[in-house]
Amino acid sequence: MHFLNLREGYDEKELKDAIMDNSQKILLELDREFAFVSKEYPFLSEMLKIY
Repeated sequence: MHFLNLREGYDEKELKDAIMDNSQKILLELDREFAFVSKEYPFLSEMLKIY
């Protein structure tokens, strides 16, 4: 995962943030017509609320 430029001993939040930042950049490079709504979008079910 060298392309994420994470420090040694990174935590889960740092990994999530790095993945989201890179995903956003890739989508915007593919086409400027993408609508990036949010970094976290709630997924709701009857029993769980997941971000």
